[in-house]
Amino acid sequence: MVGTSPKKTKNGSRLIKKINMRKRSWAEPYKIKMVEPVFMTTKEQREEFIKEAGYNTFLLKSKDVYIDLLTDSGTSAMSDRQWAGMMMGDEAYAGSENFYNMEKAIQKYYGYKHVIPTHQGRGAEHIISQILIKKGDFIPGNMYFTTTRLHQELAGGTFVDIIIDQAHMDVIAESVEEVFKKQGRNTWNENDIRTKVFEVFSSKISKIVRICKSTKRAHEA
Repeated sequence: MVGTSPKKTKNGSRLIKKINMRKRSWAEPYKIKMVEPVFMTTKEQREEFIKEAGYNTFLLKSKDVYIDLLTDSGTSAMSDRQWAGMMMGDEAYAGSENFYNMEKAIQKYYGYKHVIPTHQGRGAEHIISQILIKKGDFIPGNMYFTTTRLHQELAGGTFVDIIIDQAHMDVIAESVEEVFKKQGRNTWNENDIRTKVFEVFSSKISKIVRICKSTKRAHEA
């Protein structure tokens, strides 16, 4: 918002000076309406939990995880309007008004004629793999998600991981450390590492593009 402030000059005339009244909040622009207690674990407990789970994060018990980074799907607090929407929603088993509202919004903003709701992205991934992938197809991917590869292979395709070695964090760390050692440096800060990591990725972009194009040509042939 822009406001004005009158100011007198030497000859007494009033000068209107524009003042930028835009203010930014120093805190989050929302209120949290629900609190869920969580159990803070020790390093020794976490080591025991992951060992019991066979080092498979999917087999960890939710109650044993203090900070859950496994997914960002539906893990945040719901807004007051979302809670209200649940109370006002049409829960009919078929012909739900909620579906028609969703269908109308998707058709309006995305232009799709047909809309098939799924329980989550993994379900949609399976459907689209069955529709688009034929037996013998090669599907190039960049650091696949576990279910992505499975659904593509179940559809008869062959997943091809075209990720470069430098994309793995241990390789990046070794590359950055080697660069600094060649420069005769024994210490470096976070900004140095960010810069070097960006350089490593940037230098490989053209290579990735060439691989994608050659894979596509081989498939079309």
